[in-house]
Amino acid sequence: MIKNQFFFNSNYLKSLSDKFSDEFKNAKPFKHVVIDNFLPSDLAIKISEEFPNIDEIEWIKSNPGAAKSTGDPNIEKLSCDDEEQFPINIRNIMLQFNSNTFLNFLQDITGIKHLIPDPSFNQCGLYSTGRGGRLMVHADSNRYPIPHMFHQHINVILYVTRDWNKTWGGDLELWNKEKTNLEKRIYPLFNRLLIFDTGKHSYHGHPQPLNCPKDKRRNNLALYYYVHER
Repeated sequence: MIKNQFFFNSNYLKSLSDKFSDEFKNAKPFKHVVIDNFLPSDLAIKISEEFPNIDEIEWIKSNPGAAKSTGDPNIEKLSCDDEEQFPINIRNIMLQFNSNTFLNFLQDITGIKHLIPDPSFNQCGLYSTGRGGRLMVHADSNRYPIPHMFHQHINVILYVTRDWNKTWGGDLELWNKEKTNLEKRIYPLFNRLLIFDTGKHSYHGHPQPLNCPKDKRRNNLALYYYVHER
């Protein structure tokens, strides 16, 4: 059991969806919204502090895209979707992100009804990238664990590295549908929540190698949400 276990509050989330729904629907180059200071600060700090190092759990090496991987876990993007390996506060918040309370918030802010969570966290969960790592600009493929059953529609990212310096890079780049123009950069600010639509033209990534110190990593939690038919 977690002492003073955290649960999302529907009234708080409704205040956010009322405030940010228009911003999400009108955002360019594709629908998205950024919400700062999303979690209570004490919880966000706990999540940052307990986020696993590369030698503490069984990480999976992720493909950076159209760039050759170095194979070095100190550099490359790593992921873990095994909830039994999540530290206690992270496991609890990941379950909260799949709760009906949070799903109602997502549906309010995006206007998308009947969103479907993935309790298996297939190919999402914990992400961590080290100095020199990057993620090439791409549009997501469908990741639901049962092929052709549901369609990925919404991504949620919570940035959890404290004191990330802007000179280190790592801004998430949002590109136009032709993938010819960079239209927006989103700085991975601590306790910043990003929600975005994952259509076939939702091109995003951080293609420039990170310039952070070797003892710092770009860490985030990620979740995907689906619909029966787009």
